[in-house]
Amino acid sequence: MTVSPNTFNAVGSYPVTLTVTDVVGQSATCAVNITVIQPVCPTTYYLDGVGDQTDVPNGNMKLVAPTDPTLDDFDPTRHPEPGLFIQRGASGFMEGNPERFQLWLISPVPNILNGPVRFRLWSAMKDFDLDDAGTLTAYLLETNPAGGGRALLATTTINRSDWDVGNTGTWIVDNIDFGNITHTIPGTKRLAVMITVPNASADDMWFAYDATPYPSRLTIGVDQVPQIVCPSNISTTTEPGFCTAVINYAVPVGTDDCPGAITSLFSGLGSGSSFPKGSSTVTYQVTDIDNNTTTCSFTVSVLDNEDPTIVCPPDISVNSDPGQCGAVVNYPAPVGSDNCAGAVTTLLGGLPPGSMFPVGSTTVSYRVTDGTGSLAHLLVRGNGRRQRSTGCDLSYGCHLGSRSWSVCGHLQCSARCRIGQLRNVPFNRKPHADARDHGNGSIGGWRCHNGRCHIHYTR
Repeated sequence: MTVSPNTFNAVGSYPVTLTVTDVVGQSATCAVNITVIQPVCPTTYYLDGVGDQTDVPNGNMKLVAPTDPTLDDFDPTRHPEPGLFIQRGASGFMEGNPERFQLWLISPVPNILNGPVRFRLWSAMKDFDLDDAGTLTAYLLETNPAGGGRALLATTTINRSDWDVGNTGTWIVDNIDFGNITHTIPGTKRLAVMITVPNASADDMWFAYDATPYPSRLTIGVDQVPQIVCPSNISTTTEPGFCTAVINYAVPVGTDDCPGAITSLFSGLGSGSSFPKGSSTVTYQVTDIDNNTTTCSFTVSVLDNEDPTIVCPPDISVNSDPGQCGAVVNYPAPVGSDNCAGAVTTLLGGLPPGSMFPVGSTTVSYRVTDGTGSLAHLLVRGNGRRQRSTGCDLSYGCHLGSRSWSVCGHLQCSARCRIGQLRNVPFNRKPHADARDHGNGSIGGWRCHNGRCHIHYTR
């Protein structure tokens, strides 16, 4: 089936042709009209019990009954806002006792009702009793200018076993739905709302009016939900040297069919804030004048792509300790750093500070790892050298092994010193007779040539 036209971009009436074609090419058509209308802001009428219009946006629902001033003497010690006290026992919308009903006339008079009609009402039990069951009935009426000659348009009843839901000891709000009403109001008539407390209620009741925190009101017409669209999800990296990123995004602004919608940051960080590493959710909310709300959300992902850093000390060269085949080396252990907290520095290879380093070259490796697993390495090399003791006339060294050292007059090679030789004997004579083997090996095969003597040490 095809529809022509299939798009409607402006307000107006469009003749549309629907065509259906079968597999052999035969077709049939029909025509319809599609009307695109501009959404109309619903009309809202606020209660104004005393006629001063100081506490409500537009106090255009005037109180006709009750007229006894003692009935609006709300207890200010319990709550400062004014209210009307209604006795239970009303017999319906024709009730004549002004102590048993409220009647509000709407001005200016709407000529046509064609859509949903709702009444938002705040109420409380007589003594704000936390356990009382309550009942109220609301009527939508057509009346004469004085509130008489009542004709019923719609009614609804609310029953609550515990009127103070949650034991708050304060007002309870109800959104009374009269349904979709189609009705034309003659010029000599008025639209009215009547509230009664039937005998089924456990006690008398209070009804708030002319009160800023509790604005009772009647809404006539379609109240569309406000709309809001958030920007797309954002992904970026941390700024150099920081574990955050400053994010500037387009702040969403909600729309509604009625003026007065307010957009606010519901949760998360505002535009221009420093967002931390990781994923953050930002939520905005738009609220219309009837407290209908809509939210939208997006995420800001901040990635840490900056590698950690680590600085190693320079290469170290020391003499072996006296009488040892190595040297204790205390070097400053490097500590890595990162733009984000949580970097961990570990010794990857070699010996820690304060260890006995063997003669020869030892490589020390450190590694720093940040929270994302990025690595940085450093190497520090320690070069052991043979010690020459002051005043000694002989200096021996065991070479070609992993450790070597010498002391004056005595051959001391490490047990780890495998096949090697002593060299650099600086005069043409054999070593002292008390040369001893401390390496569990054997000494032999001395030979001298051109002022240098060599002895083989074998294990």
